[in-house]
Amino acid sequence: MPISSMCIHQLIDEAEGNTVIVKSKLGEHRLYKIVNNDNVNTAFLCSVLQIDNSTIFIKLVSTIDGIDELEEDFKSFCSSFKSVN
Repeated sequence: MPISSMCIHQLIDEAEGNTVIVKSKLGEHRLYKIVNNDNVNTAFLCSVLQIDNSTIFIKLVSTIDGIDELEEDFKSFCSSFKSVN
């Protein structure tokens, strides 16, 4: 069954509500925390870094408790990326 346009916008709005702006050596990037409240075994931390004409997507999959425990380490890891010229 295809996802309706309205449903996609609702999902985006929910994801935006769980977004943190993180500063790194490459500039600001968004960190998304996505949890499945119906299944405590499924949660994600995702970060999207834009660098010139490239995009780096980083995803960590864990349980809801694991995501809460690893969130600061994930932010530090994502913030550690730097450009090598």
